[in-house]
Amino acid sequence: MTDEMTDIPGADPIVREARKRFNRCSEWESSSRQRGIDDYRFANGDSDNGFQWPDSVRRNRDTDSRPCLTMNIIKQHNLQISNEARKNKSQGKVLPTGGGATIESALAMQDIVRHIENRSNAQPIYTVARGFQIDMGIGWWRIVTDYVADDTFDQEVLLRPVNDPLSVFMDPDIAQKDGSDARFAFVFDNIPRDLWKENYPEFADLVGHNPMGVGGSDSDWVSDNSIRIAEYFRKTFVMDKLYSFVHEGERKNLRQSYMTPEIEQSVADDPLTKSRPIKVEQVEWHLIAGDKIVDSTTWPGKYIPLIRCIGEEVVIDGILDRKGHTRAMKDPQRMLNYNASAQVEFVALQGKTPWIAPAKAIEEYESMWNTANAVNHSVLIWNNRDDEGNEIPAPQRTQPPTASPAYEVGMQTAFNQVMMVSGQWQNQMGMMGNERTGKAIALRQNQSDTATFHFQDNYEEALRFSTVQLIDLVPRIYDTRRVISIMGDDGQTFEMQIDPAAQQAYATQMSKDGFVATRIFNPQMGMYDVAPGIGPAFGTRAEETAEALTLLLTQAPALVPVVGDLLLGSMSFDKAQEAAVRLRRMVPPQALGSGPSPNEQQLQQVVASLQKALAESLQKQGKAEIQLAGRAQLRQTDVFKAQTERLASLKDFLPANPQGLEALIRQIVSEALGTSLAPVIEANANNLDIDGPGGIPNAKRAADGNHYIPDERRPGKFLRVEKRQ
Repeated sequence: MTDEMTDIPGADPIVREARKRFNRCSEWESSSRQRGIDDYRFANGDSDNGFQWPDSVRRNRDTDSRPCLTMNIIKQHNLQISNEARKNKSQGKVLPTGGGATIESALAMQDIVRHIENRSNAQPIYTVARGFQIDMGIGWWRIVTDYVADDTFDQEVLLRPVNDPLSVFMDPDIAQKDGSDARFAFVFDNIPRDLWKENYPEFADLVGHNPMGVGGSDSDWVSDNSIRIAEYFRKTFVMDKLYSFVHEGERKNLRQSYMTPEIEQSVADDPLTKSRPIKVEQVEWHLIAGDKIVDSTTWPGKYIPLIRCIGEEVVIDGILDRKGHTRAMKDPQRMLNYNASAQVEFVALQGKTPWIAPAKAIEEYESMWNTANAVNHSVLIWNNRDDEGNEIPAPQRTQPPTASPAYEVGMQTAFNQVMMVSGQWQNQMGMMGNERTGKAIALRQNQSDTATFHFQDNYEEALRFSTVQLIDLVPRIYDTRRVISIMGDDGQTFEMQIDPAAQQAYATQMSKDGFVATRIFNPQMGMYDVAPGIGPAFGTRAEETAEALTLLLTQAPALVPVVGDLLLGSMSFDKAQEAAVRLRRMVPPQALGSGPSPNEQQLQQVVASLQKALAESLQKQGKAEIQLAGRAQLRQTDVFKAQTERLASLKDFLPANPQGLEALIRQIVSEALGTSLAPVIEANANNLDIDGPGGIPNAKRAADGNHYIPDERRPGKFLRVEKRQ
């Protein structure tokens, strides 16, 4: 196509640029798009639409009243791949990469990504894209922004489906499979005429013109009820300046466009400041109708918000060829249809009269023989002789219609060839195979998964790039303080406070009962990326968890009180979550990490040592070793025992309150030190067997024959004990 054909007189320069770029896209993808349409029609062929038959063959067979059957087995092979992905859902795993990001903040970012997917009802969107990927070779979905409600300026990020993959054109010069390096893209759409006039009344006269003048005539893209418009994304470069300066002893980098003139001047005057010119990439969005741009804005992200999900894509002799799972199975499917139709035709042309009889043999019995196929007569009467007495042969039943073995073999061969080219054998499609053990069946299933794994891998690559774009958009869109309700992996909901002014990337506030009361996330702090390997979603992980825990608890039943709640929590039967909550209340605190802290454990040891010391003291000086002088002394000793028992009864409740435990210990020690046992000892001096003169406790006899006791004022020294005269 010449440049003269691409220029539109009087058109906007951006429109002329868009037209030239679109022509490149159209020329590059023309053959692959036509083949993709044929593949998609073939994969969805049935007996009514006849998409699996060439039009000329179908017309001729219809004219001759010959059968034209469609036995579509391709669709089941395609659905096998698509439905497997539905069962084992995937999700992107967010990783922290610096800038203050932590593991907890990465999980918070992943929660927001999941919140966006839930708000967008993303699983049907992914399913539509996977269906096109497998049937025709490419599927799409897109990312948009919208206001949260009509009474706020807060925006949110959403996913939207692309129900017609042929409506999207992307830069043919991309080198990355996910299209992350695309410089431009187009999305065409049909808008109802009345809605167009309502939203853009000043451009109502453009109704009836194709966008950018593309198409042979207005009738190509314009109908009585709608018109065609084009969204044009393009990347541009804006010149900026990067300053590196020192602020409060720390070097920081900031663009000129983010500074006021006063701040820039003060930074530039600093001799420690460095600067350099930079090119900043931004994405523009233009809405084109006819030869005019009717709306424009700057997309907040750094990528074109279109996600491509590729099946197989190759370039042969400079020509793009894009295909899904359908292409290789088309010829075996045609072979099956032809043989099935020929088989029916062969049988239909065979005789349907079951009896052959001479006319004289059934003369006068015609009504009986005419109804022999419909009525079960008890006797079939026939004339065995004619009027001249000659013997008449009995009526004979003819051979019933038989199928042609050649067509039967042809159908079986076609069926096997479909499995050969698809890599999906009959036992993988639910039919009985030669395998008998579970391991053999699993190995055969793995062979099928390997043969078609590139579809799952390409889908996960698209999902990874979609998550990358969402991570890029979250700090730009969620830029105001707000609270959002998020559904966790386990189906439980919780609230997260988004605060761009928070001092940390992620923080929590605890309630009085020790649970997380508030989760605070600053999306503008920290850098994140997506793990190369997409992980399974919660449903898939829950099944794996239930299977692993069941095996573990079967082999180690003693662990049921410790991890039994986790097993119930991973199950989906009714009341499973309630049962898990009840069992969790019986889990030992140490297993939940809520047991006593190291300081509390030290206090518990102190309590235990005091108990032991008091018990030993009372045992030596109490009723077991001395004779109490009176009832008063007995009651006083019982006080010590009561205090000891009080301490023992409270020890299990005090670790959660270290201050109260410390106060109680001090009280008991004070009472013990403030109470003297001297009256008891003196009253029973005659009955005591105490080593040392004068009944002095702890006095020891030395080699010189004298008694000594430790000197409390001089550690390591002793005092000599003398008897009183």
